Amino acid sequence: MLGLNTQGLIVGGIFLLFGLFDTWVIRRVVYDRIWNVYQDRQQSGETSVHPDTIMNLVLVVNVLVLPLIGYAVGPALAAATGFRPAL
Repeated sequence: MLGLNTQGLIVGGIFLLFGLFDTWVIRRVVYDRIWNVYQDRQQSGETSVHPDTIMNLVLVVNVLVLPLIGYAVGPALAAATGFRPAL
């Protein structure tokens, strides 16, 4: 059974913050370029993946998958760095 541990929660939270920041940067910088490529392909008659589908995939990975990875590697990372929270 998977038990709660402090190191995993802290590293998972850090990964969540990184994922939210990454999502914000991608939405600000990359989304317009993806949208322009999508519009160009629609005008030329080619098929393309809708940009909102791509952004939803990025959001799921950054907000769900990254924190779970952080939670899983948290104890090993804490042991390797000697981090011991005082909780």
